[in-house]
Amino acid sequence: MPTIKNLQKKIPLPINKINKILNKINKILDLKSDYCIVIVDKNSIRRINKKYLKRNSYTDVISFGYEEKDYLGDIFVCAEIAKSNAPIYKTSFLNELILYITHGILHLIGFNDLKISERLLMRRKEKQILNSLFKLI
Repeated sequence: MPTIKNLQKKIPLPINKINKILNKINKILDLKSDYCIVIVDKNSIRRINKKYLKRNSYTDVISFGYEEKDYLGDIFVCAEIAKSNAPIYKTSFLNELILYITHGILHLIGFNDLKISERLLMRRKEKQILNSLFKLI
């Protein structure tokens, strides 16, 4: 099951609500393995992006999958970017954050978005999950 670590201090997070949503995502995807979601600020996500992906830029989510039976990996999500993108995409902060988390989980279970065809498939899966969540919430 997921663990949430909030390493940023700027934006208050509804951790209990996020945990409930994660439980629903786990049911939708039939996930049995553990993973960790680390909520960070812009500077932290940029450092991670630069160090591990050799990209010196901000990003919304970075996933690191591990080939362990009972542990999927770690997902780093930037709360500040979710907060600033939410009004642009006409959604709430929480919905934007959940989109990033969902995207990260999909990476951990094998989805990719490097090729256009892969990206389209991943976007469809994200929409399917989010639509299912809204029906459940």
